Amino acid sequence: MGQEKVHISQIQFEGNKRTKEKTMLRELTFVVGDSILISDLSNVVEENRQRLQNTNLFSKVESNIMDWTADNRVDIQFTLREQWYLTGYTIFDLADRNFNVWWVEQNRRLDRVDYGFRIKHDNLTGNADEITAALTLGYTRRAELEYNIPAINKDRTLGLHTKIFFSRKREINFTTLANKFEFYSDDDFQLRNLIGELGLVYRKKLDSYHGLQLEFHQNQSSDTLSRFLNPDFFLADRSQQRFLTLAYTFTIDKRKQRPYAKQGWYFETVLRKHGLGIFKDLDALTLSTTIAKYFELSPKVSLETVGKVHFFFNRDQQPYYNSRALGLKPDFLSGYELYVVDGMDFSYLKTSLRYQFVDWEWDFKMIKLFQKMRLFPMPLQVYLTINNDVGYVNDPYYADLNPLSNTFLWGGGIGIDIVAYYDKIFQIQYSFNHLLESGIFLHFKHRF
Repeated sequence: MGQEKVHISQIQFEGNKRTKEKTMLRELTFVVGDSILISDLSNVVEENRQRLQNTNLFSKVESNIMDWTADNRVDIQFTLREQWYLTGYTIFDLADRNFNVWWVEQNRRLDRVDYGFRIKHDNLTGNADEITAALTLGYTRRAELEYNIPAINKDRTLGLHTKIFFSRKREINFTTLANKFEFYSDDDFQLRNLIGELGLVYRKKLDSYHGLQLEFHQNQSSDTLSRFLNPDFFLADRSQQRFLTLAYTFTIDKRKQRPYAKQGWYFETVLRKHGLGIFKDLDALTLSTTIAKYFELSPKVSLETVGKVHFFFNRDQQPYYNSRALGLKPDFLSGYELYVVDGMDFSYLKTSLRYQFVDWEWDFKMIKLFQKMRLFPMPLQVYLTINNDVGYVNDPYYADLNPLSNTFLWGGGIGIDIVAYYDKIFQIQYSFNHLLESGIFLHFKHRF
């Protein structure tokens, strides 16, 4: 009986008002006409239910095996509850590296707040394509327009990414002392950034991706900033920096549940060439590799391990502006949220032991507008975590006044992770570091 097979007669979807069927079929490991061992059928259907959940297009996905005939033919049905794809909201964001820096070092100053509006659609044409437009005023002036579509060809193997970004800042960190940013501000804008991106993503297999991206960067600083405060800001007293970047990314994503995974693994490597010969302002070749492994130790206990290595192939001195390592999203260590560690090369290993003590759906039937917007029911999970992070940054040029560079770093602590809608993560952590400093830190994540 274990070797008998069942044949897929039909795949049905219910509840997808916008999402096109071909978009969902692209995520499945089987098609109509395939044969599956009867002993494997339940696991295969559950795996594909989770694959649809991982698209972040649906707040809930249920599966059902239907119409099993005497000659072993079945229909597979997926019942879907779509997310509310269109979001338009005001921006009230912090200009600092993270919430903790703003709260502790900047004394919760409201003049360091960015405000504006953002409009985003996560499924514009039903093909899982995302478009984002944003305008930010306040501490930082910023405008951006981004569009991503995962499939532009008939076979749905080729995707497109485009983005244009512009910003202006009156205050800028011009150097790093004691692993803290030193700022200079003026009534005139001190830094202007223009970035344009165009990329292609090739996805022949379900869980592997090849990306090729071309970027144009133009950065313009004030003379005071780059010639007097820090001549190494762009190097050689330059007040302008222009360069092209060509990046190749290879990704394998075998996580069972994204982004807060409990089983599976993730691999990504990125090779970037900054400076393609057209402009002479930057010349660097870097390799960055991330590996994550997830262990489900029991139904409620899981272990996350994430390691990353970043390396410069050419060892020439790089501009201060381009020498970032740890301290900026997404690369930070627990307990070092108030510090920035600049450098050329870095590596870290982060581990988190997690115990789930809440897993339920929060419904709010009293307000029918929430039901129409599909904001509720809201899946909600809460975890108790024990965190342990280690890392190292190699800084051969700017480490003299920054003691955390070229030093073994260790931090950890305990925390609470709150996961809403499977992909929105709020973390409260009590962390400490090797300097015996401790504190409560907040983090916000959205997808990985």
